[in-house]
Amino acid sequence: MGDRREPNLRAPGEPASLLGALQGALPAAPTWFQWALSEEPQRSAVEVRGASIELLAWGQPGQPGLLFLHGTAAHADVWRFIAPFFTETHRVGALSWSGMGRSDWRPSYSLDDEVEEIVVAAETLGLFEGGQKPVLVSHSAGSVPAIVAAQCHGDRFGGLVVVDAPFRRIDVALERPGRPRGQRRYPTLEAALERFSLQPLQTCENLFAVDRIARDSLVHDNGSWRWRFDPHRWSRPRCNRHWDAFAAPRCPLAVVLGELSPVTTPEIVANMRAQAPSGTPFISIPNANHQVMADEPIAFVSALRSIIGMWSSLNA
Repeated sequence: MGDRREPNLRAPGEPASLLGALQGALPAAPTWFQWALSEEPQRSAVEVRGASIELLAWGQPGQPGLLFLHGTAAHADVWRFIAPFFTETHRVGALSWSGMGRSDWRPSYSLDDEVEEIVVAAETLGLFEGGQKPVLVSHSAGSVPAIVAAQCHGDRFGGLVVVDAPFRRIDVALERPGRPRGQRRYPTLEAALERFSLQPLQTCENLFAVDRIARDSLVHDNGSWRWRFDPHRWSRPRCNRHWDAFAAPRCPLAVVLGELSPVTTPEIVANMRAQAPSGTPFISIPNANHQVMADEPIAFVSALRSIIGMWSSLNA
């Protein structure tokens, strides 16, 4: 999760697996986490430009909308222990981008496809029916289509919270497409879990969250286990549309950062502050690395509640 490398790949000398010592056993989990997982989402799918897109939903239709957007090599289920904290006040949704989770793989992927997936998912889940414009929350690379959606369709959204996304200008002349790669397979679930790591590589004290993310990242297919994403997913060249959009979203913008994240370096954050609209709040979550929702889930929920509450009062 978090960059273009498969979450199960480690080079020699890299840290040992977070989950290897468990040998497939479930780690102990706090009561709040068990409660959140017991709040099962409604699962559905919608076709977007020829691909079936996985949708998850919590809460009652007719409440203000909130849509979570995951990062690279992840899936909608990474929000399962976060989304239930918002269901008393919101209709909450999450999607899996095409090529990830249980969504269809495409012959090729484009930023326009992903922007359309956001809008269609919000429409399908009824997030525009709550009397207030819905809010988007995007993590890492999921923030690229999110910020473009905020520029192209921002009049339909009540705000965008960008979570630890390393926005920067890309030198198109030097940028190369990612390399296609094969899909690794494992004979047992335990073997696959032992190879799971968060990306970029980091430790995480909350093994219950890491284990849940890892299990939801896997599928049993043809007698073996594999990761739920298209290994060719990141072969397109990148462009500067997201950087230009970051300066001119058509809805409120907030930035949440992991205090310990190696992705959002001080230099990158300084450039983001200079590029973002004046008054954009930048909130750092103490003790959090790049995977903010796994590292400090309760602090993350509190920060989101504060941001969303501020925007709701302004729109009341």
